[in-house]
Amino acid sequence: MTTMTTEPFLTPKQVAERLGISTGTLAQWRYLGQHLPYHKIGGRIRYDRHAIDRYIKATTRRSTGVTR
Repeated sequence: MTTMTTEPFLTPKQVAERLGISTGTLAQWRYLGQHLPYHKIGGRIRYDRHAIDRYIKATTRRSTGVTR
């Protein structure tokens, strides 16, 4: 189930559902400093909804072939 919201920030659970990955994968990405920027607000992890949209757009591909 995809979570849609107009809130500016998303929880790790909402982001994981939207991307079809586990919250554990998001935690690993944070630990490694990869893929998605995040905020720590009041001790809680939050993701900018617009940054998630940009990430999805940036990872869109048209082919599995090698790019030149």
